[in-house]
Amino acid sequence: MLARLGEPGEPEQRLRALEPQARPQARGLDAALEGQQLPQVRERALRVALGQPAGHSAALEGDAPTIRQRPRPGKGEQALALYRRLGDEANSAHVRNNLGLIHKTLCEWEAAETHLLAALELHRQSGRFAETAGPLLNLGIVRQKRGDWGQALEYYVRAEQVFVQVADDLRIPLVRIGCANIARLQRRFDEAESLLGDALERARAHGAQREQVLALEFMGELDFDLGRPEEALEHYDGALALARRVAPDGDLIVEIERRRAEALCAIGRLDEAARACATALRLAGETNDRLAPWRAAIAPRRSSRGPAP
Repeated sequence: MLARLGEPGEPEQRLRALEPQARPQARGLDAALEGQQLPQVRERALRVALGQPAGHSAALEGDAPTIRQRPRPGKGEQALALYRRLGDEANSAHVRNNLGLIHKTLCEWEAAETHLLAALELHRQSGRFAETAGPLLNLGIVRQKRGDWGQALEYYVRAEQVFVQVADDLRIPLVRIGCANIARLQRRFDEAESLLGDALERARAHGAQREQVLALEFMGELDFDLGRPEEALEHYDGALALARRVAPDGDLIVEIERRRAEALCAIGRLDEAARACATALRLAGETNDRLAPWRAAIAPRRSSRGPAP
């Protein structure tokens, strides 16, 4: 499709005629990201990155280095190129934000940040102030994952300022959770607890179940960091019960079960920890997630404690 766009003397009406071919690719990214369920996001991400048809699965069986050795034009990139040629900045920014999220899911931080910064700039240039909040929030997540907590917090604060000004109360809990995680990582535990409590209250008020799950999960992580594994387990169990209703086979379950395994190990309930770990490994394996760090972290904890009392 893009090769045809390079022909000399391309008339504007031909570009417009090709635009419907790009829209399904943009919608495909939206559909993959809908609900933020990791299996669907990751599968769509790899297929988009490789330009594969919906039924193709062979490349999904390889590891990340193998996949990167077989680069092909991605459908998302094709949609982006066409929108840029059309001068459609709104859709270009939207696709760039989604591509940033996909690269984030694949732990490709530089690519994710490049797309998100470009999306942010496009929204700014065209005066779409409300739309800047999404890239700002996502940039905060990426910077947090990269260990730049100060920059992450700055992005979170800027995102919240936009959400407040445009009265987007539904997404404020996500910002509060992000800020709480930064506070926890920086050992500002009282602030982290306050922010998570506020996020949970807001999420409940708006019926935002995924945000409730995240708030409960990170409350548990805060408890675990403070040496309170029993309290952590209570929060994890509450998050797990809700997550099973939201996305029974999604990324939420994987993360919660992994953390439950750690808390259960800490209080000596090793058989239950093993079951939680097995569930996390199974679901993560279905999404081709990278599990070596988890195996390395959980196995020593279990073996060092010996048999269950």
